[in-house]
Amino acid sequence: MVAPWWDDFAGATSGVVYTGTTGSAPNRTFIIEWWNLGHQFSGGSVSFELKVFEADGHVEFHYADVVLDEAAHTQGGSASVGLFGDLPIGCNSSFLNNFYAIGFYPPGEEVCDDNDGDGSCDADDCDDWDASVYPEAPETCDGDDQDCDGLVDEDFDLDTDGWTTCDGDCDDGDDDVFPGAWDAPGDGIDADCDGEDPVEGDDDDDATDDDDATDDDDATDDDDATDDDDSAADDDDDGRSSSRGSRSAGCDTGSATPAGAPWVIALLLVGVLARRRSRTR
Repeated sequence: MVAPWWDDFAGATSGVVYTGTTGSAPNRTFIIEWWNLGHQFSGGSVSFELKVFEADGHVEFHYADVVLDEAAHTQGGSASVGLFGDLPIGCNSSFLNNFYAIGFYPPGEEVCDDNDGDGSCDADDCDDWDASVYPEAPETCDGDDQDCDGLVDEDFDLDTDGWTTCDGDCDDGDDDVFPGAWDAPGDGIDADCDGEDPVEGDDDDDATDDDDATDDDDATDDDDATDDDDSAADDDDDGRSSSRGSRSAGCDTGSATPAGAPWVIALLLVGVLARRRSRTR
């Protein structure tokens, strides 16, 4: 039994039922349409139709208006829907919606919807609304998966360094060359794809290194007039050992390392690690 909407409708007093056939053999379609059909136990009316296709024997239910006034009956809430004896799909369940359709196909028949007309069924097409996307399609370097193989722009990353030519990889045959890679100066290779090779000697030996005029050997070092061997106030000149003893008694003699030293070590370590990372990607 074919039941697009089996319920207590008031067909004798409300609504119209139309039948007709379209097309020509062997591709005819038989249609039954229930238009503005009223319900015995609810206000409002519904409109829906049944289509039977001669070419392959499949059946379709189409729903234009499924809303009734009573919640217990609207949208199929008190109806049976389906192919009974084979495929019942709804029983007293409000699951129908306006502009909704259900199709039933004979066993063994493959259902193929091709919404974009590219010749590929939607079951295989990873984007059935784009005619340029379908299995075995030519891949384009644009960030999309045209050939539906689950990979994006795989034909444009031959060195498998994670960068495609459309992402800025200037040498797709060398996996050490890609945007952001460490670029050794003076080797003639633009490893980071910025359009230039760094100049040899452009490193840490410039005028601001540790050998400039502000290093530890300048006029402000430990040998100036204020160090502990020259001034009148140091501990080797005035012989006031009691003052020295009281000072050392108020300090932690186990913490002889200057307070700034651990910070200097930490910053240098971070700098080394950062450079190692940049050299190895």
